[in-house]
Amino acid sequence: MSRKRIALIAALAIAGFVVLAAGVRIAGVMAAENAISMAPFGGPHATRYLARYLSLTDAQQQSIQQLMQSERPKMQPLLQQLKSAHQQLEAAGEANQLDQAKALAIIDANKDALAQLLVEHARVQSQIMGMLTPEQQTKFKELRSRRGMRMHDWMQHHQMENGNAPATPGASPNEK
Repeated sequence: MSRKRIALIAALAIAGFVVLAAGVRIAGVMAAENAISMAPFGGPHATRYLARYLSLTDAQQQSIQQLMQSERPKMQPLLQQLKSAHQQLEAAGEANQLDQAKALAIIDANKDALAQLLVEHARVQSQIMGMLTPEQQTKFKELRSRRGMRMHDWMQHHQMENGNAPATPGASPNEK
Protein backbone atom coordinates (compact mmCIF):
# COMPACT_ATOMS: atom_id res chain seq x y z
CA MET A 1 0.00 0.00 0.00
CA SER A 2 1.26 3.45 -0.81
CA ARG A 3 1.99 6.00 1.89
CA LYS A 4 -0.74 8.27 0.54
CA ARG A 5 -3.31 5.52 0.86
CA ILE A 6 -2.21 4.69 4.42
CA ALA A 7 -2.30 8.39 5.35
CA LEU A 8 -5.79 8.72 3.85
CA ILE A 9 -7.06 5.66 5.74
CA ALA A 10 -5.52 6.97 8.98
CA ALA A 11 -7.06 10.41 8.45
CA LEU A 12 -10.48 8.87 7.77
CA ALA A 13 -10.17 6.67 10.85
CA ILE A 14 -9.25 9.67 13.02
CA ALA A 15 -12.12 11.70 11.55
CA GLY A 16 -14.47 8.80 12.27
CA PHE A 17 -13.34 8.66 15.89
CA VAL A 18 -13.75 12.42 16.27
CA VAL A 19 -17.30 12.25 14.86
CA LEU A 20 -18.10 9.29 17.13
CA ALA A 21 -16.72 11.10 20.18
CA ALA A 22 -18.72 14.23 19.32
CA GLY A 23 -21.86 12.12 18.91
CA VAL A 24 -21.32 10.45 22.27
CA ARG A 25 -20.76 13.87 23.87
CA ILE A 26 -23.91 15.31 22.30
CA ALA A 27 -25.92 12.26 23.35
CA GLY A 28 -24.60 12.67 26.91
CA VAL A 29 -25.57 16.35 27.05
CA MET A 30 -29.04 15.60 25.64
CA ALA A 31 -29.45 12.80 28.18
CA ALA A 32 -28.46 15.20 30.96
CA GLU A 33 -30.96 17.78 29.62
CA ASN A 34 -33.66 15.12 29.73
CA ALA A 35 -32.58 14.10 33.23
CA ILE A 36 -33.23 17.65 34.40
CA SER A 37 -36.81 17.47 33.20
CA MET A 38 -37.22 14.00 34.73
CA ALA A 39 -36.06 14.98 38.20
CA PRO A 40 -37.78 13.92 40.44
CA PHE A 41 -39.74 11.65 38.10
CA GLY A 42 -36.72 9.76 36.84
CA GLY A 43 -35.11 6.95 38.70
CA PRO A 44 -31.44 6.23 39.20
CA HIS A 45 -30.74 6.77 35.50
CA ALA A 46 -31.66 10.46 35.79
CA THR A 47 -29.23 10.82 38.69
CA ARG A 48 -26.52 9.00 36.72
CA TYR A 49 -26.84 11.39 33.79
CA LEU A 50 -26.70 14.40 36.09
CA ALA A 51 -23.81 12.85 38.01
CA ARG A 52 -21.77 12.46 34.86
CA TYR A 53 -22.58 15.86 33.42
CA LEU A 54 -22.21 17.81 36.66
CA SER A 55 -19.37 15.67 38.11
CA LEU A 56 -21.40 15.00 41.26
CA THR A 57 -19.71 13.49 44.29
CA ASP A 58 -20.98 10.20 45.68
CA ALA A 59 -22.57 12.10 48.59
CA GLN A 60 -24.36 14.49 46.18
CA GLN A 61 -25.62 11.58 44.09
CA GLN A 62 -26.92 9.84 47.19
CA SER A 63 -28.63 13.01 48.47
CA ILE A 64 -30.31 13.67 45.12
CA GLN A 65 -31.43 10.05 44.81
CA GLN A 66 -32.87 10.15 48.35
CA LEU A 67 -34.68 13.39 47.54
CA MET A 68 -36.18 11.85 44.40
CA GLN A 69 -37.26 8.76 46.29
CA SER A 70 -38.89 10.80 49.04
CA GLU A 71 -40.72 13.03 46.55
CA ARG A 72 -41.95 10.27 44.24
CA PRO A 73 -44.89 9.24 46.50
CA LYS A 74 -46.14 12.86 46.49
CA MET A 75 -45.94 13.10 42.73
CA GLN A 76 -47.16 9.67 41.64
CA PRO A 77 -50.85 10.39 42.31
CA LEU A 78 -50.58 13.69 40.43
CA LEU A 79 -48.86 11.98 37.50
CA GLN A 80 -51.54 9.26 37.44
CA GLN A 81 -54.32 11.84 37.52
CA LEU A 82 -52.75 13.79 34.66
CA LYS A 83 -52.12 10.63 32.67
CA SER A 84 -55.81 9.78 33.04
CA ALA A 85 -56.77 13.31 31.98
CA HIS A 86 -54.53 13.02 28.93
CA GLN A 87 -56.19 9.75 27.96
CA GLN A 88 -59.62 11.36 28.40
CA LEU A 89 -58.57 14.27 26.19
CA GLU A 90 -57.32 11.89 23.53
CA ALA A 91 -60.62 10.00 23.66
CA ALA A 92 -62.56 13.28 23.37
CA GLY A 93 -60.59 14.12 20.24
CA GLU A 94 -60.79 10.70 18.57
CA ALA A 95 -63.96 11.55 16.73
CA ASN A 96 -63.70 13.64 13.59
CA GLN A 97 -64.47 16.69 15.69
CA LEU A 98 -63.26 17.55 19.15
CA ASP A 99 -65.96 17.99 21.78
CA GLN A 100 -64.56 21.30 23.00
CA ALA A 101 -66.86 21.57 26.02
CA LYS A 102 -65.84 18.10 27.18
CA ALA A 103 -62.13 18.85 26.60
CA LEU A 104 -62.37 22.11 28.57
CA ALA A 105 -64.18 20.33 31.39
CA ILE A 106 -61.40 17.71 31.58
CA ILE A 107 -58.74 20.43 31.60
CA ASP A 108 -60.60 22.46 34.21
CA ALA A 109 -61.01 19.41 36.45
CA ASN A 110 -57.26 18.72 36.34
CA LYS A 111 -55.70 22.17 36.31
CA ASP A 112 -55.01 22.13 40.05
CA ALA A 113 -53.16 18.80 39.77
CA LEU A 114 -51.01 20.21 36.97
CA ALA A 115 -50.27 23.36 38.95
CA GLN A 116 -49.39 21.32 42.02
CA LEU A 117 -47.12 19.05 39.97
CA LEU A 118 -45.30 22.04 38.45
CA VAL A 119 -44.79 23.58 41.89
CA GLU A 120 -43.46 20.28 43.28
CA HIS A 121 -41.13 19.92 40.30
CA ALA A 122 -39.78 23.46 40.78
CA ARG A 123 -39.38 22.88 44.52
CA VAL A 124 -37.36 19.69 43.95
CA GLN A 125 -35.17 21.35 41.34
CA SER A 126 -34.56 24.18 43.82
CA GLN A 127 -33.54 21.65 46.46
CA ILE A 128 -31.18 19.99 43.98
CA MET A 129 -29.62 23.38 43.24
CA GLY A 130 -28.96 23.77 46.96
CA MET A 131 -26.93 20.53 46.92
CA LEU A 132 -24.62 21.73 44.15
CA THR A 133 -21.41 23.73 44.18
CA PRO A 134 -21.49 27.13 42.45
CA GLU A 135 -19.77 25.63 39.37
CA GLN A 136 -22.29 22.78 39.23
CA GLN A 137 -25.14 25.26 39.65
CA THR A 138 -23.88 27.18 36.62
CA LYS A 139 -23.75 23.99 34.54
CA PHE A 140 -27.20 22.97 35.81
CA LYS A 141 -28.66 26.36 34.81
CA GLU A 142 -27.01 26.13 31.37
CA LEU A 143 -28.46 22.66 30.93
CA ARG A 144 -31.96 23.87 31.85
CA SER A 145 -31.59 26.81 29.49
CA ARG A 146 -30.54 24.57 26.60
CA ARG A 147 -33.44 22.26 27.28
CA GLY A 148 -35.81 25.24 27.27
CA MET A 149 -34.42 26.42 23.95
CA ARG A 150 -34.77 22.90 22.47
CA MET A 151 -38.38 22.74 23.65
CA HIS A 152 -39.08 26.20 22.16
CA ASP A 153 -37.54 25.13 18.83
CA TRP A 154 -39.55 21.91 18.87
CA MET A 155 -42.78 23.81 19.52
CA GLN A 156 -42.03 26.29 16.73
CA HIS A 157 -41.30 23.45 14.33
CA HIS A 158 -44.60 21.75 15.12
CA GLN A 159 -46.54 25.01 14.91
CA MET A 160 -45.17 25.59 11.42
CA GLU A 161 -45.98 21.99 10.44
CA ASN A 162 -49.58 22.64 11.50
CA GLY A 163 -49.75 25.87 9.51
CA ASN A 164 -49.52 28.20 12.50
CA ALA A 165 -47.08 31.06 12.71
CA PRO A 166 -44.30 30.39 15.23
CA ALA A 167 -44.59 32.12 18.58
CA THR A 168 -41.97 34.69 19.38
CA PRO A 169 -40.10 34.23 22.66
CA GLY A 170 -41.74 36.25 25.40
CA ALA A 171 -44.96 36.79 23.45
CA SER A 172 -48.27 35.80 24.92
CA PRO A 173 -49.84 32.63 23.44
CA ASN A 174 -52.43 34.76 21.62
CA GLU A 175 -49.76 36.83 19.83
CA LYS A 176 -48.23 35.53 16.62
